[in-house]
Amino acid sequence: MNLSIEELTTTFCSLPEQDQQEVFDFMYFLKTKSARVQTKHYKPLKLGLFKGQIRMSNDFNEPLPDSFWLEGKL
Repeated sequence: MNLSIEELTTTFCSLPEQDQQEVFDFMYFLKTKSARVQTKHYKPLKLGLFKGQIRMSNDFNEPLPDSFWLEGKL
C-alpha cells in the first residue's frame, strides 16, 4: 500500500481524537520496537562453560516412590 502524505493526513484527521491518539501510540510503539531490535547485539553462546560442574544421580531414570507423589501420606 502506497499512500500519499495528503491521504494519510486526511484519513488521520478524520478519525476521532481518541483514535488519533491510539494510532499515534501504535506508531510510537513500532518506532521504539524497531530501534530496540537494531541496537541489540547478541553474543554467541560459549558451550562447555559448566562442564564438570553438574552431577546427575545414578538413579535419575528410576521411578519415584509413591511417597514422593503422595507427600508421604500412605
